[in-house]
Amino acid sequence: MSKLIHVLQLNATTIGIALVVVISGCGLSQSAQAKEDESTSNTQSSQDQSSKREELQDKLRQQREALDAKKQEMKSAKEAAEKQIKAKHEAQQEKLSASKLEICKNRESNITARIARIDDRIVNQLTLFTTISDRAQTFYTDKGITIEDYDQLVATVNERKLTAETAVATMNSLKDTFNCEGDDPKAKIEEVKVGLQSAVTALKDYRIAIKDMITAIKSANSVSSSSTGETE
Repeated sequence: MSKLIHVLQLNATTIGIALVVVISGCGLSQSAQAKEDESTSNTQSSQDQSSKREELQDKLRQQREALDAKKQEMKSAKEAAEKQIKAKHEAQQEKLSASKLEICKNRESNITARIARIDDRIVNQLTLFTTISDRAQTFYTDKGITIEDYDQLVATVNERKLTAETAVATMNSLKDTFNCEGDDPKAKIEEVKVGLQSAVTALKDYRIAIKDMITAIKSANSVSSSSTGETE
C-alpha cells in the first residue's frame, strides 16, 4: 500500500513537472507569437507610411505639373496678346505713315516754293548789305576821313560778312534737298529751319557791324565838314 502511494506521489510529481514544462512552453510560444505579430504590425505600418508618402509626393507632383501647365498657358496667352497688339500698332503706324506721306505730297510743292523764296530773300539781303558796306568804305576813302578805330570796324564787318556768306551758302545747299519720299522729310524740314535761323542771325550781326561802321563814318564826316565849312 505504501509502495502504491509512493508511486502515485512520483507520478504526481512527474505530471506536475510536465505541466510546468507545458505551461512554460505555452508561455514561450505565446511570447514568440506576440513578437512575430508585433513585427508584422510594424512592417505593415511602415509599408502604410511609405505608401502614404508616395501618394503625397505623387499628389504634389501632379499639383506642380498642373501649376506649370497653367503658367505656360498664361505665358502663351500673354505672348499672343502682345503679338496681336504689336501687329495692330504696326498696321496703324503703316496707315498713319501712308496718310502723312499723302499729306506731305499735297504740300510738297508749296513747301519747296517757300524754302526757295526764303533762300532768295536771304541771298538778296546779303547782297544788299555787302553793297551798302562797300559804298560806305568807298565814301570814307574818297572823303579822306580819319577814324581812330576804323580798321577795327572794317575787320568786324569783314568777319561777320564771311560768317553770313557761309550761313547763306549752307541754307542755299538745303533748299533742293526736301523730298516727301526721302528717309525722313520731317527731319529735313527741321534741318532747313536750323539753317535758316543761322543765316538770319548771321545777317543780323553783319547788318549791325555795317551800321556801327557807317555811324562812325557819318560822325567823323560831320566833324570834318564843320571844320572846313562844307555841307554833306
